Amino acid sequence: MVQQVPENINFPAEEEKILEFTFYDGPPFATGLPHYGHILAGTIKDIVTRYAHQSGFHVDRRFGWDCHGLPVEYEIDKTLGIRGPEDVAKMGIAEYNSQCRAIVMRYSTEWKSTVTRLGRWIDFDNDYKTLYPEFMESVWWVFKQLYDKGLVYRGVKVMPFSTACNTPLSNFESHQNYKDVQDPSVFVTFPLEEDETISLVAWTTTPWTLPSNLAVCVNPEMQYVKIKDVARGKLLILMEARLSALYKLESDYEILERESLELCQQTSPMEQHCRSWWLVSADLGGSSPAMAWICKENGAFTVLVDNYVKEEEGTGVVHQAPYFGAGLFLSTHMTPHQSASAQGEVNTDLGGNMSTFHLVLESTQSVDDYRVCMDFNIIRKDSLPVCPVDASGCFTAEVTHFAGQYVKDADKSIIRTLKEQGRLLVASTFTHNTPLIYKAVPSWFVRVENMVDQLLRNNDLSYWVPEFVREKRFGNWLKDARDWAISRNRYWGTPIPLWVSDDFEEELLLLNFVFDR
Repeated sequence: MVQQVPENINFPAEEEKILEFTFYDGPPFATGLPHYGHILAGTIKDIVTRYAHQSGFHVDRRFGWDCHGLPVEYEIDKTLGIRGPEDVAKMGIAEYNSQCRAIVMRYSTEWKSTVTRLGRWIDFDNDYKTLYPEFMESVWWVFKQLYDKGLVYRGVKVMPFSTACNTPLSNFESHQNYKDVQDPSVFVTFPLEEDETISLVAWTTTPWTLPSNLAVCVNPEMQYVKIKDVARGKLLILMEARLSALYKLESDYEILERESLELCQQTSPMEQHCRSWWLVSADLGGSSPAMAWICKENGAFTVLVDNYVKEEEGTGVVHQAPYFGAGLFLSTHMTPHQSASAQGEVNTDLGGNMSTFHLVLESTQSVDDYRVCMDFNIIRKDSLPVCPVDASGCFTAEVTHFAGQYVKDADKSIIRTLKEQGRLLVASTFTHNTPLIYKAVPSWFVRVENMVDQLLRNNDLSYWVPEFVREKRFGNWLKDARDWAISRNRYWGTPIPLWVSDDFEEELLLLNFVFDR
């Protein structure tokens, strides 16, 4: 039944009854042209805002532009021939940012034409840009709320890293254009300190990570064997299911002992047994004694146990370089007994804006090696990272044999050193699909891990279409949420409003003078 219209209408009160629908749109870069992914996402966004509008809500639909970030800087670096921070310092940050500002709206006309042709209801005339001071101030306001709640801290995280741009990358940037590349594949021995005639055997496609090795890891649920290598006369330990990775014929080895390992518990016999195996590994790959900053007092150079070690690849013994490698499962194009080779260049295309990077390939291990070393207290969040690789991808002075060498160029020298030390069993090549280097990077973080339970509860209260996303894709992502690295070692972006002392013991939040006045 239609309600009777009152004789006197209070229009402001009527307007208050109209609810405002707020829609936060992730804006695109205008330094590249729109593609299918933008069109699909834009169509879904249009459906959501149209439905809200037709349901009686007031909907502001302003188109936005992401004007900051690495794609813009990379375009300028490529155009002006900038190779590192030194070149930016010579030019001056103000001039560098001016060059970036000049190209951020390069394809705005093409974007407007394409989006309009799609029929999307969106306001281009009243748009917003992330370079607007009022937008950056809104980011600062959010940062201040997080800082005041004690959710901001400085720490170290293993992140995708560009040695060309000298900066960590976002997950989006690092996942662009994976390529098949040829890497060395080596089987390396880790002698036991209690009896150096017996060695564990580990497999890696990143010899350059060996100087940073802190431990090895085995799976307590799998069966391991001690064998005698018939041709070499060596006593070796590896997973029985992985003997075929090292030997073509059963006659190539003799099994001396089998050990069936029970499911690992906190104080299982297997854990106690493995923790008593100390490794002769501090000098592996030419590292100096200084590389043993984390030493036996913290449990380094020993054998750890964890279920992440798989029987589908390697030897069942995984070397642990926790400050490198976020890894993928590898493809299966291994060519045994070929000579090792190294690639030092990868082509990548981030949103149509980036071409050739001189990059380092990631470790074959996953973030599990970082987690495992944390679990066994070999490293801590506040530990000084064992990361002897600088921002240009070259070894630092701690790796005495290879200091100054680009890590992928050093692969062959490391393999040669391993052979001279009698630590190399087999060298071959391996093809796998991989992006950039992953390395430990000091960064500013927002605490997320301590609020995962609250995030999951709020997720349960949300209405999802399709419904399974709540528990599956999004729910699983929330369960594994990690503290959020928010800083970048770059110039063209919203600055973090903190002044700190050289030793980072003192912090001053500049926003107290902006928002508290």
